Amino acid sequence: MIQALIFDMDGVLVDTEPIHIRSFQTFMDELNLKYDMSYIHGFVGYSIDQNVQRINRDFLQGSEIPIAEGVRRRDAIYIELLEKTALQPLPGVMELIEWSEAKQIAVALASSSRQDQVDTILDLLERNGYALRSKFQSIVHGDHVKQRKPAADIYLKTVTNLNRPPQSCWAIEDSGAGVQSAKAAGMHCIGLETPFISSKALKKADGIVRDLFEAKTFLEEKALK
Repeated sequence: MIQALIFDMDGVLVDTEPIHIRSFQTFMDELNLKYDMSYIHGFVGYSIDQNVQRINRDFLQGSEIPIAEGVRRRDAIYIELLEKTALQPLPGVMELIEWSEAKQIAVALASSSRQDQVDTILDLLERNGYALRSKFQSIVHGDHVKQRKPAADIYLKTVTNLNRPPQSCWAIEDSGAGVQSAKAAGMHCIGLETPFISSKALKKADGIVRDLFEAKTFLEEKALK
């Protein structure tokens, strides 16, 4: 029985991964660092703190940027780019939410992003006619927990907020780190393929889909069992 459906935000609820990638490109360009796009794509699914730590480790040993300073700069670039985007939910999001509501399945949002980013995205969506904030019975972001994805903390807090057993909850994730987080919390997880993540990275998911319409069909079949 499915009692809750939990959306990751970046790459699942909204197509912000290209914006995250462009912001990291700008950030690394400002530091005059040489990189290839596969390196940048490896940031998908991890927190900004973790990615700044990775840049320090791989490029800046002995001249590291303070994590908080690096996060502030990268986030400022990201928010500036985000504000210029006509943001909409990914195709299939609204249909999945409507299906969940019809089935009395709780809907939640679980993101490693910081609160200001989650709020900015939800505000931009509302400005564009998508009042999604009121649809979520729980919103958990990276500032709520000690450890972000791939640790289980975000999903453990989400199922606690929802008062649902983890085994009755399904997450939708577009990264290996996200899948690992959901599975570590004892939940089921659908892996969503994107241009930035291959099915190989999602192999620990309970099912892999190409879009959210396929995810809806997958969940409909699970709900019948």
